Amino acid sequence: IPVPLEEVYLSWQILADRGALQEVFLVSVPRELVDASVQALRLANIRPSLMDLKPLALARAINKSQAVAANFEADCLETAIVVNDTPVVMRAVTLIGESQDAAEHTSRMVDELSRTVRFYNDSHKEAALPADTPIYLTGALAQNADLLDTVEGCLSYPVGVLEPPFRYPPAFPVALYMINLGLALKQM
Repeated sequence: IPVPLEEVYLSWQILADRGALQEVFLVSVPRELVDASVQALRLANIRPSLMDLKPLALARAINKSQAVAANFEADCLETAIVVNDTPVVMRAVTLIGESQDAAEHTSRMVDELSRTVRFYNDSHKEAALPADTPIYLTGALAQNADLLDTVEGCLSYPVGVLEPPFRYPPAFPVALYMINLGLALKQM
């Protein structure tokens, strides 16, 4: 973890126990971010029962054993790479103050997504993502046809069709609410 431990909250879960060797899923979150969120909720007289990271909620809602999930919003991009049912890379990039030109903004977000996938593949040369690994696009900008075309043109992975494990009306904007659906699944 590239920051002092007293500056983060840690959470972990044992995924596999093989005697002397354990596989552990570890998440660290800056204390400052969590504390500020909890304080804002307290001031609003709201008592949270649970919290989650957007990339984890997104991975849960996508519900695929192998996938890349990318949540495109106006000011940020959250990405989760899932391998063998486990989020192995989670990344959030804030683009506040970036160019307001829509094409430039989309291009920058796709570059960040590509960088995240490339990081995983370079770090796991023996187990890089197969060419048929789907990329799922969610968030407010995911409904933009230019984004879909740009992702398909820049990355060598197919764009998957969202199929959350819920029943919903035909006109429901699934891509817009995937993180919320992932949060709802956490409570189940």
